[in-house]
Amino acid sequence: QVKGTEFDKDSIMLYEFPPEWTQGGTGTHGNSTLSNLDAAFIASAEAYPGVQKTITPLDVLDTAGTAASIGEPGEEDVFEFEVDQPGRHTIETDGSTDVVMKLFGPDSDTLMIAEDDDSGAATNSRIVTDLSPGRYLVQIRHFNRLRGTGDYNIRVVR
Repeated sequence: QVKGTEFDKDSIMLYEFPPEWTQGGTGTHGNSTLSNLDAAFIASAEAYPGVQKTITPLDVLDTAGTAASIGEPGEEDVFEFEVDQPGRHTIETDGSTDVVMKLFGPDSDTLMIAEDDDSGAATNSRIVTDLSPGRYLVQIRHFNRLRGTGDYNIRVVR
């Protein structure tokens, strides 16, 4: 019933303890960041069975944006885009619904770069940051996870 990985000496889940506390004289070291195995597991379908993410591609410089919707409370939309050249990028939403945005990357589904709630117009999200080349993920959810739904647009502009 327990889902997990093989033993990972670099896991964030492993407590630090000195060698004198063990019969074999082997201690562990502390870790304040996710190991590669930790990150791979928590991003996997095995860690969250039954939860399937549909990832919608976004075009950089698409000023019209991509129409989307939070159709049910608790739903999260995931988008991806590629950065070919380094530079300042703006990722933003518009619409009448109150959304929260998280940006992950480069080339990582679990390394969060930024999060925003209301930096855009009204209750829309807006992240402006310098990005290096790579693949990025944007996660959008409604501010009110229990009741919030609504339509919005999302765009990435360099």
